[in-house]
Amino acid sequence: MEKKTKQQIVIKICCVIAAFCLWLYISNWENPIKTYRLRNVSVELINTDILTQSRLTLSQGQNFNVTLTLRGTDLEVMRARPDDFKIVADMSEYAVKKGENRIPVQIIHYPSNINIENTNTMWVNVNLDDLHQKTVPIKAKIEGSPKEGYYSSEAVISPGDAIVSGPDKLVNTVKNVIVDANISDLDKDVDLSVPLEAVDDSGKIVNGVKVQPQNASVTIPIKKAKSVGVNIKTTGQPISGIDIKEINPVYPTIDIIGDSDNLSKVSAIDTVPIDLSKVTENKTIKVKLNLPSGINTVNGDESIDVKTNVEGIIQKIFTVNINLINVPQQFNASLEQKSTDITVSGDKSIVNSIKDGDIKANVDCSSLQEGIHNLQISVALPKGVANISDSPSNVNVTVSKK
Repeated sequence: MEKKTKQQIVIKICCVIAAFCLWLYISNWENPIKTYRLRNVSVELINTDILTQSRLTLSQGQNFNVTLTLRGTDLEVMRARPDDFKIVADMSEYAVKKGENRIPVQIIHYPSNINIENTNTMWVNVNLDDLHQKTVPIKAKIEGSPKEGYYSSEAVISPGDAIVSGPDKLVNTVKNVIVDANISDLDKDVDLSVPLEAVDDSGKIVNGVKVQPQNASVTIPIKKAKSVGVNIKTTGQPISGIDIKEINPVYPTIDIIGDSDNLSKVSAIDTVPIDLSKVTENKTIKVKLNLPSGINTVNGDESIDVKTNVEGIIQKIFTVNINLINVPQQFNASLEQKSTDITVSGDKSIVNSIKDGDIKANVDCSSLQEGIHNLQISVALPKGVANISDSPSNVNVTVSKK
């Protein structure tokens, strides 16, 4: 019995020795300790806001990477990936300048079963440029259209300006800061908080610059619309020598927007009265609209174009032959003066178009007896002109028997 127990102890000792030898074999031959270089491990720059105190900023187009020398078992180091490591470079711990700066890195996190052998010899080259700032307007870029029968008014943006900062070369390309808003199929006002984007002259986004604030509030009024006529209102009288023939809006209707209740009360929009004494020529003038409370035009204009048709009034003298009419058959009649000078007034185009025979000067002899009679000349004028005077206005007519 004692002999059997001793044999079991010996067997157990041999098993332990064999296991130890197997472990040594596997560790040194099957999974040996190795050194491995892991490239392109990303480095994050932290506390970059501190650069603004020195009026500096990061130059464009930089990537920060390091190569790590790893030591560990072959299996573990071969499994390592760049994402397994967190490495940072703290910009607040070092004095920096414009141009290239060598900033040491710190390893924040790495796999516990791997050693990093070059921890004290790693840095990144960080290029800095002068910080430039400028203030630019914020503009709305509206996409889509409201629901049919509705229109959007001009967007109200708060704040109206933004500060763009970054490398001088990039900041100088920024023309505006924009907010994007989509109003497709909307039928009521929309209020948004929208991220800001810096853009150049062609509307392309400028990367590598910082925009403050990061967001803007945008209100886009969306109202129901309808089309109404325009009433031209006037005051005063035309000046002497001017005939105002017409004053008409260039477009007879305008599109207006507002709440449904307000729109239902409007059938036409009056203009602010036009002073007729100031209308002296043919031209197109701007006239303000008298918009009711709560009503606006679709395009935001508060005035319309009005066309005036004006003609000058002139006077002209025409020499007209006098005609004797209704002379009794038993008498002869003769005129002491054969013609009269008639002064007429009217629109220039009408007066200048008068031809011989358009003006009649007649003397009625129907009730005359033999003798000399002083009779009034009856003048008949074309439409559109007035008789200012005729000289003579009376003429002597001699009546005698045949």
